[in-house]
Amino acid sequence: MAAERRQKRIFFREAAAHTYSDEAGLFGGVTVQALTNLERLFFALDKPTSPAQLAWLCVLAGRLSLPRLKAYIAERLGAIPHARERLSSRRPLGRPQWEEDQQFSLQNHVRLTTIRGAQIEHALAAYSRLLQSPWNYERPLWEVHLLQPPRSGPSSILLRVHRGILPWANEAAFVNAVLAPQPSPPPPEAPPVNQQVEGTAGGLPLLSVLPRLIRNPLAAAEDIRLFLDSSLNALRTWLTPAPAIPRLNGPLTGRTTFDLITCPAHEIRQIRGRVGGSALEIILSCIIGGIAAVLHKQVALPDDAYLSVCVPLTSGSEQDAQRTGTRTTLGVARLPLNVSDPVERLRRVSAELDLLRALQVPEQFRQMLALIRELPPAVFDVLSSVLPKAAPVNAICLELPGLRERRYIAGKEVAHVVSMAPLALDVRVVIAVQSYATELSACVSVDQETGLQAGEIAAEARKALNDLTESALLIKKTG
Repeated sequence: MAAERRQKRIFFREAAAHTYSDEAGLFGGVTVQALTNLERLFFALDKPTSPAQLAWLCVLAGRLSLPRLKAYIAERLGAIPHARERLSSRRPLGRPQWEEDQQFSLQNHVRLTTIRGAQIEHALAAYSRLLQSPWNYERPLWEVHLLQPPRSGPSSILLRVHRGILPWANEAAFVNAVLAPQPSPPPPEAPPVNQQVEGTAGGLPLLSVLPRLIRNPLAAAEDIRLFLDSSLNALRTWLTPAPAIPRLNGPLTGRTTFDLITCPAHEIRQIRGRVGGSALEIILSCIIGGIAAVLHKQVALPDDAYLSVCVPLTSGSEQDAQRTGTRTTLGVARLPLNVSDPVERLRRVSAELDLLRALQVPEQFRQMLALIRELPPAVFDVLSSVLPKAAPVNAICLELPGLRERRYIAGKEVAHVVSMAPLALDVRVVIAVQSYATELSACVSVDQETGLQAGEIAAEARKALNDLTESALLIKKTG
């Protein structure tokens, strides 16, 4: 009895932050690991009508069979985060845990879906339907769907994963685990269980700075200033309502439309060489132009109308990006709706993102992540329960880590990769930008309650991109 009580004390002491093995069989004899605060944050965002998920549509250059796909995924299971783990129904101290799924079967995660034809439009129709199905929390939270035309034509693969199982600093962990860089890769070496890259942020800012305060008071004072700035700016952002744009904000219905904008990378480089701007800024300015064009058809907007958009801010070195999978932080930008000239619109978007970087928004974002990481679970529970359920922005734009080289699935070349980001926090328009090999794509997701169609926005965005390309050809970059 004394040994059992001692085991229970160890269990509850370590439950909040560590992996442990239930050798005494107190909880079924399984290995369990507590969720980090950042993992739990994504599960807190989960709603039946808006699951916190990421997905990629991979169009293959050939046809693939289901048995071959299953054998391929079985070889790569070791690289998939939490591949065999589910959320535990046993919740010590009321906190969710990861535990091994004792009934794990590849049948539940690799499936065949027959689509009507071989065009990407047919794959997108299935894409939309499959992404709206709810997650089964009794199983690991990832899926691979083989989308197969009935008689002939290339296959497509839909990769779907709950955002909560991915490391915060590496949104590409799942897609990199499934897509191989060589046509016939050897089976990957399995990493240590639950190995995750959480980025380079330090400990709790106000506590970790104390030793530095003695050694270097000026540097420590700067750390404190950044932390206080980040806290005040975050509070100001959440308390400042987004401008009134009809129907772009509100409860999500779960009925979402998707469409794509694709562009060869050499065209983006051509625009950059003529008028400047990053690849993200070029695509984002065109999509803002598309949204503005659709809105102008429906409502009269004031001259100073703008969209409040949560945007990715790239910072750090290329080495950091390769190590963590991404070097992106987030900020809130005011992007104009009444600028008709495509070059001027791009310059306004670039200037707004440059301003956010100059205001040290990326560093403030990292400080906030460090704080969330190190909060005691009980404090995190209280804070997450009082967070606003709606974001004070009209749209969200995410840039997922790019895939520079060609990838393969079971020896078949992946011709196209398109990413999808979830609708969340009552924001009804989301843009996901992804680069793959020689192509840049953006997927627009729109809740049907907006009265807008993703296809309309995508069509207007393509027109804006064509206009920008034509204008760039006439302008020689100066300075």
